[in-house]
Amino acid sequence: MGFPDIIEMERKKGKKVAVFPVSENDWMDMGQLPELEKMRIRLYGE
Repeated sequence: MGFPDIIEMERKKGKKVAVFPVSENDWMDMGQLPELEKMRIRLYGE
């Protein structure tokens, strides 16, 4: 399930939804194992 779906579900429940800007340099995707490994190295080193 993607974030747009989650946000819309919460809005329909009457909950407040806000955003927090994140730059491309700060965003880390971990949808697949290679990205997870890149994140691990970035956060903890080799």
